[in-house]
Amino acid sequence: MSLRILHLTVARELTPGQLSQLRYEVRASQELEDVEWNTLVYHTASPCDHFVHRLPWLFRSVLLRKLFAWLWMKRHAHNYDFILCRHMTFDPFAFFFAWLIPNRVTVHHAKETEELRLIRQNWQGKAASILERWSGRIAVRTSAAILGVTSEIRDHELALHGKGKYIPASIYPNGILVDEVELLGNKISEKHLDIAFICGTFSSWHGLDILINQLLKYNVEDFQGSPITLHLIGRISPEQSKQVEIINNKNGSCRIEAHGLLTPDRYRKILSSCQAGLSSLALHRKGMTEASTLKVREMLALGLPVYSGHRDTALEESFPWYCIGDGSISDISHFVKKVSSTPRQTIRDDATPFIDKKAWMNDVARFLCHVKTKCTHGR
Repeated sequence: MSLRILHLTVARELTPGQLSQLRYEVRASQELEDVEWNTLVYHTASPCDHFVHRLPWLFRSVLLRKLFAWLWMKRHAHNYDFILCRHMTFDPFAFFFAWLIPNRVTVHHAKETEELRLIRQNWQGKAASILERWSGRIAVRTSAAILGVTSEIRDHELALHGKGKYIPASIYPNGILVDEVELLGNKISEKHLDIAFICGTFSSWHGLDILINQLLKYNVEDFQGSPITLHLIGRISPEQSKQVEIINNKNGSCRIEAHGLLTPDRYRKILSSCQAGLSSLALHRKGMTEASTLKVREMLALGLPVYSGHRDTALEESFPWYCIGDGSISDISHFVKKVSSTPRQTIRDDATPFIDKKAWMNDVARFLCHVKTKCTHGR
């Protein structure tokens, strides 16, 4: 069964990670069979690609851009079998428009009611969360299906909004085009551990403080280990910068290199000397235990094993190049030593079935074919 799918995002401004993910989607869509998959973005900033458009000036405020999304879907929904719409939080227009677009599929990237309270920890965050509980329920219960970036998010939405109603649900994890990622070189030291931690800005859920507290206590003799260099690639706060300085002045057992925000070409050179990369160590601070981050996929495609504090929704528990732990230096060191001799190509090849963008898009298309069939023949 051929499908016509549109993935619509209406937002304030795309983050670099969101833009990168959608670019992968656009390129992968050209290789799908029996699926016409289009990607469209409207945001308040200037266009940065052919599928990205600037919102008309009248619709650039927080609420009116949500109205624009509904008006656009109402006008164009008949051109597609399904419109995948990135869920819009605390959206009052859902009460009026949600019933009018039955082929809409909501795509959820977070536990929205909980995240809104974390973003603004005051009355505004509480008010937004309360509105989201009701507007989100209307948006979810009137949709043809829902997609979560992780299984945990999908299950959260069903538990919160799906009580007493059957709602088809699946996952759409982040993915990349592995063939477009050049394998890392191998400049690994046998006597020194180099570990990379990459993100845009080090926030509380990344758990950098957990590492810093560990490194303050780290001593080669105590752990019978090797000297460690932690490479931080991303923005750190002034307070984090002071802590880094304290560690670097402490002793020679460990060192932190704060490189700041770097382009991929620049941080590739650093990663080529690393035995492993790190993912968020404190995702529980966002009320989550599972994620599907682009950085993990990029590191695995580069041939870099990953140590993390949370489960990845796309990876099997037995996958050997992704280790889940408590963030202790001894645990990280043990994992790094165990995998450091593994060829980059092996890690990349083993990860490809789980991180390939086209494979996940095909899974979503198969899921939506099933939804369409059930809708056609009646539930």
